[in-house]
Amino acid sequence: MGRQAAETHLIGRNVALRPIAPSDYEFLRTAELSEDLGPRWRLRGATPSPEVYAQTLWAGVTAQFAVVDRRSPTPLGVVALYNADHKHGTGWFAVADLSPGAGSTRVVQGAAIFLSYVFSTWNLRKLYVEASSFNLEQFKRVAGRLLVEEGRLLDHFFYAGQYWDLYHLAIYRDTWCQWEQRILPALLPRTD
Repeated sequence: MGRQAAETHLIGRNVALRPIAPSDYEFLRTAELSEDLGPRWRLRGATPSPEVYAQTLWAGVTAQFAVVDRRSPTPLGVVALYNADHKHGTGWFAVADLSPGAGSTRVVQGAAIFLSYVFSTWNLRKLYVEASSFNLEQFKRVAGRLLVEEGRLLDHFFYAGQYWDLYHLAIYRDTWCQWEQRILPALLPRTD
């Protein structure tokens, strides 16, 4: 499959990455303020006005897409590259499942396509991922193989009445390129 395929695809076999439009803002705001996602995602439980939300949505963002099923424009998730530091070759990667359970597999597919997009578009050597200890379970299949723990802040994140550790994980370009060779062919449209 190779890098060339990763460089040209934002559309996968089952999902697509599409730019977030102002018409998405209210849907995204409602999802981000939900009881399930709100305290754990970007706003950490804050409830900004619609105008402030639109500004917050783009603060520090280099690239951000809605993950959609190819048959529907409704976002299943959001993927983002933010706080990119091109001098040092790092950035932060975030992914949110806006419909937990219903679209989870599709959101993971979108995240993989997005990682290929990021690493083929910018000369970044690694992407950081922030995860609290109560969220770590969702990364268990790739922890230590794709995601490498680089730091842990003890009792840093307050949620659900208690403090949780906050992990800083990293996805290295070289490691992603090896994974990409194995998984991306199954995610992209067939060319035959």
